[in-house]
Amino acid sequence: MDLGKHSLASILVAAGTAMVALTGLAVVAVTSSADGLPADDWKQLSLMMCSSSCATIFVLSLLHADLKKFYAQLADRERFARREARLDGLTELANRKALYEDLASITETTSSAEPGCLAILDLDEFKNVNDMLGHGIGDHLLIEVASRLRCALPQNSWAYRLGGDEFAIIFHGYGLGEAKQACEKIREELTRDYFVAGLHAAVGCSVGAAEIKAGGSLSEVMRRSDLAMYEAKSEGNGVAVFDDRMERELSRSTELTVRLRESLENKVDISTKFQPIFNREMELVSLEGLFRWCDREFGEVPACEAIQIAKKSRLLNHISLFVAQIACDQVGRLDRIRLCLNLEVVQLFDANFMKELSEMIHASSIGAARVQLEFSERDLVDYWDKIKLPLHGLVEQGFLVAVDDFGSSNASLTRLASLGVSGVKLDPSVLRFAQESGNISVMRAKTNLAHSLGMSVTCNGISTAEEEDIAHQSGCDFLQGYRLGRPHPLGVFAAQTKRALAAA
Repeated sequence: MDLGKHSLASILVAAGTAMVALTGLAVVAVTSSADGLPADDWKQLSLMMCSSSCATIFVLSLLHADLKKFYAQLADRERFARREARLDGLTELANRKALYEDLASITETTSSAEPGCLAILDLDEFKNVNDMLGHGIGDHLLIEVASRLRCALPQNSWAYRLGGDEFAIIFHGYGLGEAKQACEKIREELTRDYFVAGLHAAVGCSVGAAEIKAGGSLSEVMRRSDLAMYEAKSEGNGVAVFDDRMERELSRSTELTVRLRESLENKVDISTKFQPIFNREMELVSLEGLFRWCDREFGEVPACEAIQIAKKSRLLNHISLFVAQIACDQVGRLDRIRLCLNLEVVQLFDANFMKELSEMIHASSIGAARVQLEFSERDLVDYWDKIKLPLHGLVEQGFLVAVDDFGSSNASLTRLASLGVSGVKLDPSVLRFAQESGNISVMRAKTNLAHSLGMSVTCNGISTAEEEDIAHQSGCDFLQGYRLGRPHPLGVFAAQTKRALAAA
């Protein structure tokens, strides 16, 4: 018998069973033939029975001790497995499973007099750390974040890692106001600079909190905390707490998503309008194609809201193609007028969309040479390492490439020039600073540097005569803004162009 394949408990069980069997046989033998046995045989059988019984009791006592130890080990292993199942392997914080279990426990036991709050915390710019410094550094940074989070937690609160760069905190016995104050202190701690493996890294942090209600559903408190977190992220205010306004906005967004999809499918309630761009001599040189949506129930939906809805519902490509189709057909009929189209950088990485857009423009009467594709500076900065080939591909096809909102981030003009960018459109904040400070030197310096790199400069956001003068003094090549012209149907600018050509 190979003892190595059997536990001590199983061996003792077998031995004990054998001993009990021998004892039983001895008893049967004695009781069945005791009357006919000689006295010496009776004594030997009695001794054998007593010895067997003692051995059985001894073995069973050993078996009991070993089984007790064995079951204690099983209980320890079960507790360890349960603990491991609730832990995040990287940060050793509690994980999503633990959060759900703890939330369920709190909602079942919390009374209205004993409030609690759940906060969802998401790191900002963490993707850039991973992309620029590597995933190994990113993991080390998450470990440091978890360490700081533990240290910053107030009493009666627990931290969890939900996955990726998302964390959660339960505040037991805290009202929303108290939880918000605690979140602000935690955020302040987490956004201090990090030094990981000798490298410097910086991340932001957005936190949203919602009340945990007695008898409430887990999905509801998670959803509300998420809503508050996205509010904090979109508004850039760091920490937000859930309120009924967010619920109303979510309801509006949900309904508008359905209605936008229907409008795009049926080509109703949507249009393309054009905003003019002039040169320094105030001649119309370009038209920017803009998406407009006037819903029958909600009325005019702000363009920024419509675009955000389109991004979340994967309808952005449909909007871009709708605008491009109408704009190419209409502007293509105007002599020498350039068309400007806005795209998101992520659309560059969608091969099917870019192919369809390119074929549409090349097949139209306007052609690629008169189309300028514009990308937000912030988006370009987020994807520095991935945009070189796509942008060069557009330039090789004959498109003009420009950067919108220039000055809103930290993009390098020299790097933009190396990517094939032919023009920049200044962010309105650059113009406002020049006007409010009475100092146009910064704006002029940006313009001069762009010119030295072979790029044109458009001053956007002009709404007053003073701002128009600043644009001229700063050396901007092109001017755009409500003072010079709001978005209109193409017919308005077609008439202007005909009059200008007739006068020439």
